[in-house]
Amino acid sequence: MRRLAITYRDLGRWDDEAEPLLSQALDSYKWLCGDEHLDTLVCMNKLAITRQAQGFWSEAESLQSLCLDTQKRVMGEEHPHTLVSMSTLGSILTDLGWYDQAESIQVQVMDVMKKVLGEEHRDTLANMSHLSLTYLQLGRHQDAEVLATQVLDVRKRILGDEHPHVLESSYDSAVLHWVQGRRSEAESLQVQVLEAQKRVLGEEHPSTLKSMDILRVCHQHKGEWDAAVALLTQALTTAKRTLRKHHPITLTILGSLAMTYSNRGRWSDVMPLQIEVVVAQKRNFGEDHPDTLMSMGNLASTFSSQTRWKDAVSLYTQVLNARKRLLGDKHPSTITSMNNLALTYWRQGQKNEAEKLQVQALDAAKESLGEDHPATLTCMNGLATIYSGQGRLDDAQLLHTKILES
Repeated sequence: MRRLAITYRDLGRWDDEAEPLLSQALDSYKWLCGDEHLDTLVCMNKLAITRQAQGFWSEAESLQSLCLDTQKRVMGEEHPHTLVSMSTLGSILTDLGWYDQAESIQVQVMDVMKKVLGEEHRDTLANMSHLSLTYLQLGRHQDAEVLATQVLDVRKRILGDEHPHVLESSYDSAVLHWVQGRRSEAESLQVQVLEAQKRVLGEEHPSTLKSMDILRVCHQHKGEWDAAVALLTQALTTAKRTLRKHHPITLTILGSLAMTYSNRGRWSDVMPLQIEVVVAQKRNFGEDHPDTLMSMGNLASTFSSQTRWKDAVSLYTQVLNARKRLLGDKHPSTITSMNNLALTYWRQGQKNEAEKLQVQALDAAKESLGEDHPATLTCMNGLATIYSGQGRLDDAQLLHTKILES
């Protein structure tokens, strides 16, 4: 029963098949073997992973923490099953947005796994992959890429180019290319990943749907709006049918579709979708979760586009304050929020506040991302706009020249 459930889980069939079977199996193991038996704990770990995949992160964290505490006591801290549970907990904490706690666990586990299991063991590689994603969320892009590249190279050598784990690592690498401004490399790799996932996993697998959402970013960057809308509409229809209406992947796709509509000026379609996403994410993940904050920022952008300055400033300020508190002043997401709020100040006539905040954003971007990063260039362009409006044409021209030379 447990093995069948795991097969369903790997196929992305979480709600109707994997989760009920694992819950039933766990109850049976507890009754037959006891709460601390190896099979009971393994099943508990698999159920926690499934609940994580379903987007029930708080429940997954509670279940995994209980499993881990028992394994530490019964098996010891360096038992392979204990290490897997620690790695799983770290991954769940990343999903919850608790990045510092996740990193602490994942770094500790990585060192022990390398010693106990070996550097190329599948569980060691899985934990390294999870740590790479945590670094990505922390804005530590170079650290993330070092790990992601190591994992991808080893997995390709051992498993072949089209194994699901290799495709997962290739997806991560494409995302890292994109956030570091390597747009063409990101798009080329993501197209390969999506085609392979459709062939290997099927068009309805959750990993395929995630890749479709990432590929639409490439379409948007090139101004291919119709292609982006078509891709997202297909992904959303599938996600609603195969996952849940408010599964994290479904909400991400819904938010992406809303932003694509926004770029096309379809305002009557945008606002209802964005409000639905924000309300669902606040309810499911909490107001400070990174996904919620991103969606709040997108809604603020819509308010700004409709000249609802007061609403835009209020929402942008909430997002900026939360990101400063949770991520720090120099995190890429914080810098984006500073840039957005500064330009909104400018558009509604708060010119001194706009310039001050835009200079802070640019300084932070230069320090943490480098002068040629797309986010830095965006901040430069924003400051150039402010200088032009102030009549400081020489200063504006200097910034525009730097942008063109990058």
